Amino acid sequence: MSRPLGYGGKGTIQRATNHGGSARTAPKYPHPFFDQGQAYLPTSVKNLFHWCRFYFLTNPAVHAAITKMAEYPVTPILFKTENNTLRRKYEELSRILKLKAFRVEIGLDYYTYGNAFVSVMFPFTKFLICPHCKERHSIKNKKTKYKWVSGKYQLNCHKCGNIGFARVHDQYLKSVRGIKLKRWNPEDVNVTIDPITGDCQYFYKMPTKVLNSIRMGKKSAIENMPDVFVEAARKNKRIVFSEENIYHFRRPMLSYKDTGLGMPLVMPVLKDLHYLGILRRSQEAVAQEHIVPLRIVFPQGGTATSDPYSMVNLGEWKREVQQQLSQWKIDPNRIPVMPLPLGYQTIGGNGRALVLHNEYRVWSEHVVAGMGVPPEFVFGGMQYSGTNLTMFQLQNKFLSYIDDQRDLIFNFIFGKIAAFMDYPDIDGTFRPFKMADDLQRTMLYFQLVQGQKLADRTLLEDLGFDPALERAKMDAERGEMLELQKRMQQQQAHIQGDIMQINTRYQLDNQRIQALAQMETQKLQQELQQQMQIEMQQKQQAQLANKAAGGMSKAMLPNGAMTGDNVMPGFPQGATAYSANAAKTPQTGVAPWISARGGSRDGQQMDMSYVAKRAAAYVAKLDPDGQSQALARMSAANPELFQMVQQILLSRTGQQANPMNAMQMPLPSQKPQRRDLSRRIGS
Repeated sequence: MSRPLGYGGKGTIQRATNHGGSARTAPKYPHPFFDQGQAYLPTSVKNLFHWCRFYFLTNPAVHAAITKMAEYPVTPILFKTENNTLRRKYEELSRILKLKAFRVEIGLDYYTYGNAFVSVMFPFTKFLICPHCKERHSIKNKKTKYKWVSGKYQLNCHKCGNIGFARVHDQYLKSVRGIKLKRWNPEDVNVTIDPITGDCQYFYKMPTKVLNSIRMGKKSAIENMPDVFVEAARKNKRIVFSEENIYHFRRPMLSYKDTGLGMPLVMPVLKDLHYLGILRRSQEAVAQEHIVPLRIVFPQGGTATSDPYSMVNLGEWKREVQQQLSQWKIDPNRIPVMPLPLGYQTIGGNGRALVLHNEYRVWSEHVVAGMGVPPEFVFGGMQYSGTNLTMFQLQNKFLSYIDDQRDLIFNFIFGKIAAFMDYPDIDGTFRPFKMADDLQRTMLYFQLVQGQKLADRTLLEDLGFDPALERAKMDAERGEMLELQKRMQQQQAHIQGDIMQINTRYQLDNQRIQALAQMETQKLQQELQQQMQIEMQQKQQAQLANKAAGGMSKAMLPNGAMTGDNVMPGFPQGATAYSANAAKTPQTGVAPWISARGGSRDGQQMDMSYVAKRAAAYVAKLDPDGQSQALARMSAANPELFQMVQQILLSRTGQQANPMNAMQMPLPSQKPQRRDLSRRIGS
């Protein structure tokens, strides 16, 4: 059997001084500071991480302490922005990334290893580039055919048919769904630190399982893994992390031997954990060997002269005793009759006296306290006290840890994602962390505020709220409440007014209905009279136009010609228009359109500009009196046609004044000469 790690090495023995002899021949004695646990101390940081993981997974006290330290201070995220759209976007991002569970996992690494390494992995698509035609092929496309040969991609290009080793290009995609947060195992990360400047450089050594998967060419490994990892596996080299894409969570460490790594939480209690393991093994031995006793039954003599061994057949006695014991197990009330007294002796069974449960509990509490965790935090019974320094120390430790997590979440994770996705930057914090027993102190502060012995600002700041922000919110809410009350009062006033109007309306309903009926009847009569007068005037104007045109009758009209109101209202009686030419828009100098008041023949709409041109041609041939009458009649019957005809006439004569408007035809400003030239003086 090999010796334990570290056993028999430097520091485990001490040689006595021997006058006149050599140190080699001096007697050996154990070192006064050497114990059994020292022989099992790890000799390297990596071996230390191994034992930290071992005790976290196997020791219940260590596991409970680290788990509670990682879970207890995790509170929801609060975003400091008034933009609801931006807030919802980042809340959805937090849900996709599962930040709450991720923060707990970070805490497990932080307290177990003393270190936590985090990176942001963005989604990408791997392309294989043909060396001959430079065509890009997506590696996940079904048409892309390649083979894994000697750690390279041998591509069969379906475009040019060339077969050769392709060049690899990772195309990153702007997709929130594919973003992942990666925790690197501290056992696989090596850190080198400059002892003068303190600058650290991080190297990642891929696990053997991952290396074998890449070298064997498994598609799940070579297609979904960034090419830098594939190249590192092919060349058997470590990966150097960029300082911009790795965040190092580290616990405080002494500067005597700064390795760039933090101190694990269980490092000070490794020897105690080893001793606790020895106690546990001893309890296992006691449970296996001393809990169940060995019971022996033998014949016992009644007197000093009676020897059962010479007077009784021991074989028959044995069978009788076994039979009686078997029947007693079946019937506990059985009373057997034996010829001789029965001797009984117990060996062992004293395990209860050897159980070290009290010492085991004491050492478990000692281990938890050595980790810097109050034993009550793990075993229960912790209460708040104003003089309890342990509680304040634990709270300060949590507050420092929360500040580190805030820097990780908002500056590192959200900052990198915002830069990659072109999102606006956002600031935020976590819901203020308070111990559960702080409720007593909060109630005391609240009573002091009510007694006007403490300012509201002090209470709000102690609870983690911004007084200015809360005051602004209260002002906004107060304005909303006043506006709501105003609306309620207005609505109540409207309701009361409506009720009064309804009552009044029903009281005067009959009178109003009668009055309205009379008014409607008078209004209809007036409208009918006005309409009849207008129709009479139109008929008279039409008759005058017929007379002015020489009494042209319908029989004298050419085939297909129309005149008067048959074309449209206001069209001169005697002017002709043809429906065959109405669909073509003539060049009249005015904008062509089809009026809603245009005439129609056989279902065909008459073009307004064509009708206006025909009417203008007819009016231009009339004398001045006939023109004035025709235009006046047209203005009353069809103002739209009148305007178009007037515009055509003015465009032909160049006159800009309206002959029908007296304001546009002013009288001459100079009177004519009245005297005769022959009667002038001096002539």
